[in-house]
Amino acid sequence: MDRRKFIIGTGSLTAAAGSAAVAVTKAGGTSRADGLAKAAGSTSTVAAAASTRKVEGFVLGYLQGSATMVDDPPVTPRTAPKWAAWTAAMTPPPASLRRAFGRESAFNVTIGAMEHGVGSSLLPVLGVEIVAHFATAESNFVPFYAWNYKRTSATRVAASQALSFDAFAPDRMALQVNYTVDEKVVRRDVKLSGMIYLPVVSTGGAGAGIYVLAGPSRITGAPPAVAGYKYSGDPMYPIVSLRNGEPDFDYLTITIAPA
Repeated sequence: MDRRKFIIGTGSLTAAAGSAAVAVTKAGGTSRADGLAKAAGSTSTVAAAASTRKVEGFVLGYLQGSATMVDDPPVTPRTAPKWAAWTAAMTPPPASLRRAFGRESAFNVTIGAMEHGVGSSLLPVLGVEIVAHFATAESNFVPFYAWNYKRTSATRVAASQALSFDAFAPDRMALQVNYTVDEKVVRRDVKLSGMIYLPVVSTGGAGAGIYVLAGPSRITGAPPAVAGYKYSGDPMYPIVSLRNGEPDFDYLTITIAPA
């Protein structure tokens, strides 16, 4: 099966071309939203050793007002919208999600290629893995290993190409983003590894719009301040500084739109 063309509906997913990486686990008596979170490991608690590294290495940025930009037909604002660090408070209300996607409607997720920022030739990002977790009608939870990036040397990488897949709403899909960064490049308080959990068109999750996963600055080694950026006008390279300069961090774009 070509994982880049993976589509899951409301029925049972009984096979995945024999891939040993795809496992199905029961959710027990929990809701689909809770089951998705458990499948991604976002609810597990791990006793961490004392460390000064407390700042996440990656930031999820949201282009404010971009829901209309991914609609059909798209509506482009007259002035360039600005980016902000995404929080669960930005989750659209249920009524808005129903209007955009319907009660059990399909939506599309597109993950772009990793784009490199300006600055040092050193690559701060060691690896990124994106796993999409799907909930089936039988409350099984199936991981789809969708996208991967790995630094193979100080200046070379191996990475997935852009891909697109469909899923159903609500509470049927979530993204788990695992990342690692280079201790020699990032700031001393930045975590060397971490996980971002993002329910998609789900309870407490992201709705339609344009998002970026942004890594540490190539200049300072600090997490990116996406609030200092605006829309470039190009959906493939959607982020520029308020003075139209290129970002100093590596990033990839995630677009969520009605299917």
